[in-house]
Amino acid sequence: MENLDRVPTYVQQLQFTVKNPTVGKAATFTKVDNVIQETKGLMDVISKVVTTCFTCATKVSNAVLMHCQWSM
Repeated sequence: MENLDRVPTYVQQLQFTVKNPTVGKAATFTKVDNVIQETKGLMDVISKVVTTCFTCATKVSNAVLMHCQWSM
């Protein structure tokens, strides 16, 4: 759950960075680099959330399957 709770913070920071105006070539390159880094961080957290969900779903599926086998 802690990873899921971090998603809004990453999204908000990414939105702030994207909306922040820049002037000049160097500032634009820095902004693009920051957006890429923040997007990587967000995708890392989302990947952890998806992995956790998959693990939980697999455990539930296995538990249901075992319960069905014992019921037969």
